[in-house]
This record gives sequence, structure tokens and C-alpha cells, in this order.
Amino acid sequence: MFIVNNLKKLGFETDHKPKNLAFYKPYTISNNLIFISGQLPTLNSEIIFSGKIGEDLSENDAKKAVRQATCNLLLTLNLAISENNLKKNFIKMTNLKGYINSNSNFFNHSKILNEASEMVVYVMGEKNGMHSRSVIGVNSLPFNSSVEIEGIFSIS
Repeated sequence: MFIVNNLKKLGFETDHKPKNLAFYKPYTISNNLIFISGQLPTLNSEIIFSGKIGEDLSENDAKKAVRQATCNLLLTLNLAISENNLKKNFIKMTNLKGYINSNSNFFNHSKILNEASEMVVYVMGEKNGMHSRSVIGVNSLPFNSSVEIEGIFSIS
């Protein structure tokens, strides 16, 4: 519940459950790791930020997109915690990956993904929220999404 409460403090709608837009599981648990599938900037199953950063969307829009995708990532983590009766204090983010749909003249990928990193640390606390990460610029994403975020969490 702490995840939902902290997301609400940030102004996010938390009444929706992120829905899969294709055929896959929202998360998988294996060997004390929770793998969260790629999350898009969706709200009520609709992509709210589509297109290329640097062409169709501004850097500010990209940051908003990353924040919404991160909200969905954390809501999916919350689902995994509740469905599997996990103890929230023993969940730690270990790795974050971000994919940025951008044109060839865009170079601020890391700056955009900072939004996700900062948000995870705020929601989970520094001890459990700090993580390693990668950010990759891509030519396209599913459904013309502007960003996609995925995460790996450890259970101790």
C-alpha cells in the first residue's frame, strides 16, 4: 500500500490497473526476483504520450511520459506484492531499463530517464529504490509509444 500512497502524493491516479496491450504476463517471479514487463505511458489502456521525442513531443512531454510509465511499473510491482503476499520492506529495485523513441538528433536520453529513477527512489526510499539502469534510444516502440520502462526487483 505504501507504493499507492506515495504515488498519490505525487498526484498520480492509482485507481486503474495497468492492462497488457499484448499477450504476456505483467510480471514474473523467479529465484527471488520480480521481473516487471515493459510499461508504456498508458492511462485506462490508452497511450497518453505517443510519437518521437524531438519530433512529435518535447523533452518536457517525454519526462511526463516516463513518469506515467514508471507509475504503471510501480502499480504492477504493487500487484505482484499483493498477489504473492510479499513483505514490502524486503523488495528492492535492482535494475531499470528505459527505451526512448527518439529521432537521431536527440541525445538527452539519460536526462529523461532520471525522472523514473528519482520517482522510484521517492516511492520506495533510497535504501530500496536506488538501482542500476540502462537507457536506450530506439527508432520505434509498440503502438507508437514515446517511452517504455521495465524493471527488476529483488526479494530478500
